[in-house]
Amino acid sequence: MQEFHGHEHNGFFANWLEQTLESTGMPHGGVHFLTELIIDSINIFLILFLVMTVVSFLQTYLQFDKMQKKLVGLNSVWGYALALALGTLSPFCSCTIIPVVIGLLNMGVPVGVCICFLTSASMLNVTALIALFSATTPSFFLMYIILAVLVVIISSVLMAVFFKAGDAKLYHIDEKELEGHHHHEHHHHDHHGGENPDTLRGRIRCALHSTGEVFSSSWLFILLGVALSAAMSAFLPIEQATDFVTGNSFLSMLLVCVIGLPIHSDMFTILPLIGIFRTLSTPVALVFIVATMMISIPEIVLLSRAFKAKFIAIYTGILFVLAVAFGSALLLIF
Repeated sequence: MQEFHGHEHNGFFANWLEQTLESTGMPHGGVHFLTELIIDSINIFLILFLVMTVVSFLQTYLQFDKMQKKLVGLNSVWGYALALALGTLSPFCSCTIIPVVIGLLNMGVPVGVCICFLTSASMLNVTALIALFSATTPSFFLMYIILAVLVVIISSVLMAVFFKAGDAKLYHIDEKELEGHHHHEHHHHDHHGGENPDTLRGRIRCALHSTGEVFSSSWLFILLGVALSAAMSAFLPIEQATDFVTGNSFLSMLLVCVIGLPIHSDMFTILPLIGIFRTLSTPVALVFIVATMMISIPEIVLLSRAFKAKFIAIYTGILFVLAVAFGSALLLIF
């Protein structure tokens, strides 16, 4: 699939759209902005529909409940490997991943293993990976995979040093509220693979329902991401921006970390922005993805509903330090 930025959109529809907008007397910047906004929105929503439907369909064949139970007592390399695999294949969205993690902690799953599951579900879920691969180059995709795996492993091991399962410093949530979370989680399972349908038609309906849920919860964030990207592409002087980034690499890396904070941690939301940052600097683009997919303000709000401030502060602090450290290393390499 074609990359979203760093080029002029071609094709009959794009050319027709540009000519139509130009015929209205609209300034060139406005024409470019609207063209980018419409074309990229169509591209991303098509990718989301196709990827989510296929992935959700395949997930109906996996028995996540049984796989999660195997994590109990596993505090070895195999426990982390299984948690990473579960996070990558996870059918859970961000609104329900927190209660799932709490459930694992209550089952006695080691904290490091739970964090491995949580972080890999955010950074390495198969839906996000397919979307990223479709919109970037294989080398860029591989670099992200390496960075993400390193972040997942290091953050999991460090969190295991600070906390243990059952620690009162982990989370604050009463039994009644926890039961409500478990009910929500169970309801989510019904649509995402917890109780798999037995027929092909049922699996397809389950996949389409899951895709519809993602659309309903993320379409606005995606449009905002596309609009921001289109505005940068239309009105940002790319040459001047490139000169600034190359001349202030470390500052630029910190800036994209800050830019990623208010953005919803979802690959489809940041996909159009990735193309913009890639035209400026590969390390900066990688740091932006890593930082945004690891932690953001919306993600912190979700975490704060269940976990205590100390837990969130240490977790987010570790992730931020790792993002800066790996970003600095990338700047030296490139």
